[in-house]
Order: sequence, then structure tokens, then C-alpha cells
Amino acid sequence: MTYIKYLVESFEIYMHQNLKMIKTFNLVLLILFLSSVSSYSFEQEIPDPVKINIFTNNAIPKPGDKIKVGIHFKLDPGWHIYWKNPGDSGLPTKVKHTVPEGFEIKETFYPVPKTFFREGNILDYGYEDELLLITDIYVPKDATISSFQIKSEARWVVCREVCIPGSKELELQFPITKKAVLGDDSFFNVWHSQFPKKISKDKLPFKYSVQKKFSDENKLNFISITFNWDEEVKDVNIFPNTERSVYLKDIVLKNDKRTSSYSFSPVIFKKGKNDIEEIEFVISYKDSDGQIRRIETIINLKG
Repeated sequence: MTYIKYLVESFEIYMHQNLKMIKTFNLVLLILFLSSVSSYSFEQEIPDPVKINIFTNNAIPKPGDKIKVGIHFKLDPGWHIYWKNPGDSGLPTKVKHTVPEGFEIKETFYPVPKTFFREGNILDYGYEDELLLITDIYVPKDATISSFQIKSEARWVVCREVCIPGSKELELQFPITKKAVLGDDSFFNVWHSQFPKKISKDKLPFKYSVQKKFSDENKLNFISITFNWDEEVKDVNIFPNTERSVYLKDIVLKNDKRTSSYSFSPVIFKKGKNDIEEIEFVISYKDSDGQIRRIETIINLKG
């Protein structure tokens, strides 16, 4: 990573981490930030606490096959990286794949994250130790090429006492065969239980109700969601996957055996938008049998 690129990406992290102070951010803070980063960069070697590898379950695909491509992040102890919604600080961990024309790239799947509480009422979502991001890629049924390449770029921010942006380019080479070759899902199966299952509204394990409060200018300033569970549950964690134009602050989660309440004050950056109609949530909990469940669903906030 070049020094200038490091400065630019570090400043982006700093601005995101200090979102609550953006209105009071001034030139003095900017100078202090650049000075601290510059001093750190010149006087110390920048740590490299993340190791990246690329995997696939289907090294010899045939036309029409689905290929799983996994980007694996291995972290040094004490460091963490971020979920697709990083929370109050950090930046999302992302992968971008480049494939030949006619190939289809589906969405990238993220495991359920952990919650990190930091000084100053900072709430983050992310991962320690390791992370696997999986993307499904489809080979065209009418593919006539004898081989192809998938290029992947991973980008992340890793934090401990300091936060360091990182990126790496990886690639996989594939021959194409006309005969079926048994793939190896063993590495991916280890991670299978960590990914949330998408649940439709009619199959949710709870009923929910929504309360909203608006300011005198008819701007949304508070939302409370009450979840009434179908059974007794434990260890409920709720992770909002909001669009970039919406930020949730002052999040409070309270859990009882059959009830959870989740409240927050939304900050809407999109001009002319004063309300939120829905939010995608990832929810993890232990059911009455003690089994950990991980689900992903969209909560309707229209009221």
C-alpha cells in the first residue's frame, strides 16, 4: 500500500468513526489527524494483521455449474474487521469479483457478526479470528471456452488500538470439462451454520409491532420495535443492515424470555426523505431447545 493511499483510506475511516462529531469537525482536528497518521506511518512499520486466501468448491466446472468462491480472512489475535454494516465506526469488508462475459455473479454471503462495544457508546459489528465471505458464480450453460479466470479483490479495515485499511487481489484459474467432476464442499460446510437463513414474513418465529415518533417538522426521530416470540428464547442479538443513507444511533436492545425490544434514533442523510419504510435485519438467538438460530428478514416499518 502506498503512503498516500494509506493516508486517504485512513482519513475515510476516521471520518466514519467520528460520524457523531461531523458537525463540529474543523481544520484543527484535520491537522491533528493527519499529523498523527503521518507520525505513525513514518516512525513505525504498518502492521499487517490480516492474511487472505481464496478457495473454491469446484475447481473443474462444466457449463451450467455453480461455483462457490470463498475469500478467507485470518486475523492476528486482538484485531477485528467489520460486517457489511460496520456500525458506528470502521468500514465494510467487501469483495469484488471479475469474471468472463456471460458469467453470473450472485450476492456475497456474510456470516452473522459479533457485537463490539467501545468507549464513548460506540457500537460496532464485525469479526475476530477469521471470516469467510462466499459468493456464488454461475458458468454459462453455453460456455465454449476451455478455461477461464476469476479475479477477486478484497478490501477491509482492521482495528485494534489503531485502524488500518487493507486490500489484496487474488485469482483462480479454472479448466472447463464436459463431464461432471465431484466438487469439494468440505471447507465451506464448516462455515455453513454461521450464515443466516433468509426467512419470509409468514415464517418468522415472532410477531412484531412498530412505534414511531416524529419531530414538529414531521421528521422521524425515534423507532421502537417489539418482538413477541413464539417460544422462550435466549441470547437474542439483532444486527441492522441499513443502506448508506441511513444511520442508526442510540440503539437499545432489551430481552425477556418471550419479548425483545429494539429501539433507535435514525439519522437520514438522503435529502427530502423523512421516514424509513423497512430495514433488513439479521437476528441470532437460542430457541427453547438451546439451538442457535440465525435468520435474515426484512422488517416493515410503515406502521
